[in-house]
Amino acid sequence: MRILKQLNNIDTAVQNTLGMEDGIATVLDILAAKSVSIARLESLINNLSWLVRELVTSVNLPYYRKLR
Repeated sequence: MRILKQLNNIDTAVQNTLGMEDGIATVLDILAAKSVSIARLESLINNLSWLVRELVTSVNLPYYRKLR
C-alpha cells in the first residue's frame, strides 16, 4: 500500500528513483515530440544550469562550428 501511494506521485518517484532534477522529465517529454521549438525548451533548460553548460560546450566543439 505504501509503495502504491509513493508511485501515485510520479514526479517524486522519478526524482527519488532516477535522481533526476525537476524539469528533466518535462524536457524529455517535449524532446520526444516530432517537432520542438527552441522557445518551448528555453525556459525549462535555463533552469538547469548544468544542461546549459553542457549544451554550450557541445555546440562550441570544432565539429559543430561553421567553416568560413
